[in-house]
Amino acid sequence: MNIDLQGKRALVCGASRGIGRACALALLDRGWHVVLAGRRKVPLEETASMAGERSSYAVPVPADVGDREAVSALFEEMKKRNIPKVSLSVDHRNR
Repeated sequence: MNIDLQGKRALVCGASRGIGRACALALLDRGWHVVLAGRRKVPLEETASMAGERSSYAVPVPADVGDREAVSALFEEMKKRNIPKVSLSVDHRNR
C-alpha cells in the first residue's frame, strides 16, 4: 500500500535538536509542512534552514509546550499562519 502524505501538516515539539529535529527534517524531506516548536527561536530557525529548498515549508514557532499559556499561544500563532489543524503531532521534547 502506498499512501501519499505529501502536503500534510505536522507539529513537531522539540524540533530544535536531536530526535525532534531529525523527525522534522525527515517530514520536510518527504513533502510535509512542519510547525517547528521549541523553547528557543534561534535553534528552530537553524532546523528550518537545514531543510534547504524545503525550508519555506518549515514554520518555527517558539513555545514551551510544558506551559499551558504557551501552548494556547502556539495554536493561536498556527491559526494566524493559516494552519488550523495538523495530521501528525510529534512530541519529543527534552525534559
